[in-house]
Amino acid sequence: MKFNGRSDRVIAAGQNETLKVTIATRGRSGSFSRNIMVTTNDPANARVKLVCEAQVLAAVRKSPKSASFGRLDRKAGPKDKTISLTRGDAGPIKPELAGPIPKGVTASIEEIEAGERYALNVTVDAAQSNGPVKGNLKIRTGVAESPETSIRVYATVPARVEAVPRTFSVPRDKSVDQQVPVNFRWSDGRPDKLVAATPNDPNLEALVEEVDGRQRVVLRVPAGYRPTGGRHFVTVTTDDESFKSFQVPIRYAGIGRQFRPQPVTRKPGASKRRATVGAAATRSMTGRGASTKAGNAKQPAGQPSEKSPEPPASPSP
Repeated sequence: MKFNGRSDRVIAAGQNETLKVTIATRGRSGSFSRNIMVTTNDPANARVKLVCEAQVLAAVRKSPKSASFGRLDRKAGPKDKTISLTRGDAGPIKPELAGPIPKGVTASIEEIEAGERYALNVTVDAAQSNGPVKGNLKIRTGVAESPETSIRVYATVPARVEAVPRTFSVPRDKSVDQQVPVNFRWSDGRPDKLVAATPNDPNLEALVEEVDGRQRVVLRVPAGYRPTGGRHFVTVTTDDESFKSFQVPIRYAGIGRQFRPQPVTRKPGASKRRATVGAAATRSMTGRGASTKAGNAKQPAGQPSEKSPEPPASPSP
């Protein structure tokens, strides 16, 4: 819950004040309420309880709300789940898949009753992924008021191949050429063949070698090399048709976090469903002025608690 404007205010004698709060509705559906306790210096109204109520409307109702497959064995073969999509609060729907589908996932939408009910069929093939399967299936709803929704897909899958150690750790010394090896551990007891290794920095070189019947990749770093900004990694190619390539990060001693993978940021203008609820403090403080301070009420047992009010901020334009 977020307060718009100052949380401590002065109400002149005989006047009233409106508190505006913003409640994030992402992941919510149906009706809900939250309490706000306003403390004042008026002995007759030391604590004033305000109730914020809202009804979150949804163009499409989903059951279940996500496609969680839990832990999958790579040898188990494809696994299926069905998500029910039904008409929500804004008229007939016409759901269609939109955007890229996560690797190792296939999906399709089947019409059950036109405009009313559909089935989203999701399949995860553990053999097609090296590690966890996670992502969102974007769905166009066919409803103008809420044109898009999404379904989260998640499965834990053992890595087909694991680098040991997990990164190429380049020592601090730059006065001599460096050779940094990484070995590989294959799942299922069936190693495939490493075909090539290519750093994304052309100033580096990576070679596939075989030692005692096992392959490894050696990263060669020339003396005096100074890494540039951004994420550095080596792409390793295999002869496995279901798992053609993967990346092994490069870390430089003493460099710090600047070469770690950059976090994904939300694009400007990305929408979030939010409900702005106006809570009017209409009690008249007659006879003299009164100062107020708003705070979240403690939630009853069994109900989720809201965060404490954030520092004063200007209303959004």
